[in-house]
Amino acid sequence: MLRESPDAGEPYNEYTYDDLDRLTDVTYHSAETEMFNMDNLGNRTSVVKRDTAVDTYALDSATNRYDLSAGGPYEVTCAYDAAGNTTRDKDNYAYWYDYENRVVKIEDSSSNDVAEYGRYERVRALACGARGCCGG
Repeated sequence: MLRESPDAGEPYNEYTYDDLDRLTDVTYHSAETEMFNMDNLGNRTSVVKRDTAVDTYALDSATNRYDLSAGGPYEVTCAYDAAGNTTRDKDNYAYWYDYENRVVKIEDSSSNDVAEYGRYERVRALACGARGCCGG
């Protein structure tokens, strides 16, 4: 068990882990809890959230990748290409790859560029660069 406390006497969160150091429970300073459940292979199968709603995760047994998340206020389907790269994530972001399976571009759900990978540069956050906060 691990406690997070900034100063003595301040509220803290309590984290509980299993024998393989996987997060299983969180008790927040407000006494609300979240519980994470896993299968025998360590894949997260569900989470019981603070409001007692349950999100359930399904795995594609052939690829061992998350396929669907259901139970919350939404359902999410992730997508992958033949090489196993994530092409669409839970937030509906699209990922583009080069011939060496390196991310070259990320788009948000409205097809706006969020990040881009150039020939001689690392991934560059476009929104941040436009504001000048990342030296861009």
